Amino acid sequence: MTKSFPSTWRMVKLGYITLPVERINPAEQYIDTFNYIDISAVDNMSKRIVGNLERKVTDAPSRARQLVSSNDVLVSTVRPALNAVAAVPADLANAVASTGFCVLRPQISALLPDYLFHFVTTGPFVLSLVSRQQGGAYPAVTDDDVRSVSI
Repeated sequence: MTKSFPSTWRMVKLGYITLPVERINPAEQYIDTFNYIDISAVDNMSKRIVGNLERKVTDAPSRARQLVSSNDVLVSTVRPALNAVAAVPADLANAVASTGFCVLRPQISALLPDYLFHFVTTGPFVLSLVSRQQGGAYPAVTDDDVRSVSI
């Protein structure tokens, strides 16, 4: 006997229940330093942002463009099988994330941040991205690939 979803449940694409993220240039937004989250700052085992993130504005990488808020969920679009994902903690609100992440900002009325974070750590989510990845030596997915996954 197979189980079915209750009739009130339905699958929707992540893109329908997440919000856009502001793109900025750190040199225009900050005076001296800013917190920068690149892919190497996400520990794919603990699913946390780690390390010293402070950067001088003059050393801002060209990929430093996405202004994040607390409860955003970062999903690395590079090497999706590694599942480098993390939730942005309150102390990193207004940090700048690399464009190597798909930043998922949940619509709170439709999706709880903790549930979103849990979802992007699951095997089915990872397999969904791996099936969409392009490139052999440097496998990657696009933001649209991430946002098209059903939840």
